[in-house]
Amino acid sequence: MITVLLVEDHPGYREALAAVLSLEDDIAVVGQAERGDEAGRMAANSQPAVALVDLDLPGGDGITAVGQIHRSSPTTACVILTARPHDVACRAAIQAGAAALLRKSVEVPVLLSTLRAVAQGRETSPRAASDGGMTSR
Repeated sequence: MITVLLVEDHPGYREALAAVLSLEDDIAVVGQAERGDEAGRMAANSQPAVALVDLDLPGGDGITAVGQIHRSSPTTACVILTARPHDVACRAAIQAGAAALLRKSVEVPVLLSTLRAVAQGRETSPRAASDGGMTSR
């Protein structure tokens, strides 16, 4: 089972992600945080395989949240979600240890394949950045 922590401040988007993930037999959402400063504590409590982290969060940005998650749950792979075009902040997130970067407009099959790949420690496809909104380190 792939356990997932959602770190997203927009309730509607967070709930939609949770609903989509709940349809998968091999994925379980184990926590939801609205703020960046909640991410590390929630990761410590739930030890998820993957954290989906919004780049822009109240209470600390997604880059800071990735660092907190890695300190409190070193085996958790972080995937950044963003509405921004690929820019300096997105590259900084990858440098901070995010396993992949997805645009919020990503198609569900790409989201699911990315979650499964990073949970298994596999590299994700940088090509998807131009095809569906994903990049990886």
